[in-house]
Amino acid sequence: TFAMELGLAEKRLQSHDMHEGIEALLVRKSNDAQWDPATLDEVDVEALGAEYFKPEYQYKPGFVHDVAFSEYPHKYGLPTEKEIMAMVSGENPQAGSFSLLHSDIARFFEHEYEGKVGVRQKVRWVLGRLDRE
Repeated sequence: TFAMELGLAEKRLQSHDMHEGIEALLVRKSNDAQWDPATLDEVDVEALGAEYFKPEYQYKPGFVHDVAFSEYPHKYGLPTEKEIMAMVSGENPQAGSFSLLHSDIARFFEHEYEGKVGVRQKVRWVLGRLDRE
């Protein structure tokens, strides 16, 4: 399923035709790609099936980092609960020595995440859970 589709996509990305098509369209800016095979009639369907759909084909996706998604180092997502709790507890040096209001913490993260949609809601959700505990 996902692993198989990922493996097929990765294999296709490494093929001659993928590189040829990208080079023709984006580098040479032409419509003169030299496909291999050159026509659909020349495609060996059995060889294609054997290459891409072997029953024993087991693709194991690898990851670039050994970091858990919840600890991903880039700010593509929303602030983590760990980051929010560090502001509440004062572990984050930017929290200072003063007690912060929930609205101050939300504003801090909105600024840190450059106004990203959903930041305020996530911070309020985490802080609301903390209040109920």
